[in-house]
Amino acid sequence: STLAWRSVDVFRARAAAGLPGPVLSDDATYSEVAVCKDEGVARNLARGLPPPEKRRAMIDRGRLPSPGQGPSEEVRKASWFEFSFAATAEDGQRVFTAVRGGDPGYTETSKMVSEAALCLALPAERSRLPPSDGGVLTPATAFGPALIDRLQARGISFSVQDKLPRPEELLRLAPPGGTTSAALASKL
Repeated sequence: STLAWRSVDVFRARAAAGLPGPVLSDDATYSEVAVCKDEGVARNLARGLPPPEKRRAMIDRGRLPSPGQGPSEEVRKASWFEFSFAATAEDGQRVFTAVRGGDPGYTETSKMVSEAALCLALPAERSRLPPSDGGVLTPATAFGPALIDRLQARGISFSVQDKLPRPEELLRLAPPGGTTSAALASKL
């Protein structure tokens, strides 16, 4: 069996609405859907983190890794992520995009941070950054195409799609033996 749930990341949606340039209209909607390989995984993710004292007890019993520990190289190599996005303009035009990469917890996060730092440090990259009045910016607003180009050169793909993939199609994207997968959620 599979389970999917919808959540609204109000903080990100509001931050996006406050960016310079076009903003979300009053009737705009924003939602997220997580698709899990089975109900057990979905329930664990939906619960969120236990309180700190329970996490400490779980670490002591070996049910969670100790601080400084993480997944093995084998697990990281088998892990992957995909984020698919759909947007509809006021005129009805639709666009679908996707971001894909390897292990999001360690491998790809370190690439993202390092490449963002290089966008700031290298004069040639700094000259490609979008103009800004400063403040707290999302990575897309702060770094624009310069960061996307650097991440694509490091194996993280950004693409425009013909359509939004169905959950069962995500299974085919997983590397053989991948530890992260998605399955069809009939309630979507």
